[in-house]
Amino acid sequence: MPRIEHIALWTSDIDRLANFYAQYFGATVGAKYANRAKGFESRFLEFDGGARLELMQTSTLQPLVLERGAQRMGLTHLAITVGAERRVDELTSLLREAGFEVVDGPRRTGDGYYESVVLDPDGNRIELSASISDLEEPVSLVPHRTAWAAEAQAEMRRIAGALGLPPGDLQHIGSTAVAQLVAKPVIDLMLGAAECPPPLSLTVAVADLGYEAVGEAGVAGRAYFRLRGASSFNLHLVGKGGEHWRNNIRLRDYLRASPAAREQYAQAKLAALSSGATTLLSYSTAKAAIVATLLQQALAGDNG
Repeated sequence: MPRIEHIALWTSDIDRLANFYAQYFGATVGAKYANRAKGFESRFLEFDGGARLELMQTSTLQPLVLERGAQRMGLTHLAITVGAERRVDELTSLLREAGFEVVDGPRRTGDGYYESVVLDPDGNRIELSASISDLEEPVSLVPHRTAWAAEAQAEMRRIAGALGLPPGDLQHIGSTAVAQLVAKPVIDLMLGAAECPPPLSLTVAVADLGYEAVGEAGVAGRAYFRLRGASSFNLHLVGKGGEHWRNNIRLRDYLRASPAAREQYAQAKLAALSSGATTLLSYSTAKAAIVATLLQQALAGDNG
């Protein structure tokens, strides 16, 4: 099966560029190849996962020099996945503080990526993105199941007992908490913590219960965990009493109380799925507008 073996870049300072990618992106720098007759030098850099970048320098050819960071037809940027969204933020800040230009982001793109764009020492555009492969999963909708409430209560008791939490620190939220509403067959639970991001000790304790930590997963101020099995759960760890805590409860209670809102939300979910949004990130993006509208209605009712 054909595959792209490597991408090559001309540079005026091969060692400077190699050191940049090694220092900030963990690239392994290969031995320098030199052809003195042609005035040519090159190095290969290898990244985690096997991707390779060839850096080339010559004294006999004058490469095309573009304005720093300029967009053009053809190859326009390198995309490097750096891990969780928080890592995009951290590395972007680190590069900015080191004097490298940040030309965009960090931001959420329309197709669900979380990314920023920085310029390397030669002015090449480098797209730093959060990994979505670990978060992405297929989406399906099923009619409401009455067993979800009992499953949620049992799991909340398990978590509270293991972590030594009072019952009020855990809530059953999301569509599985709303009778008569179609939902993904994954139960959403919310844990109210004293601080978010949580201390490492709490993250480890949740992981010990079988949950996978997936970072913020696109929602600033939240730590997201998931458990997949015969019964599947998402655990949203947020600051107790904070905005996320209040909004999730208000939206749930509004959908429970309003048949019209439930129907509106159900139709929007089905439409998102029918439009081809059959994986988690695309599905979440497709229904983001209706969620925002319903939350606004829920908050307006609280204030009315």
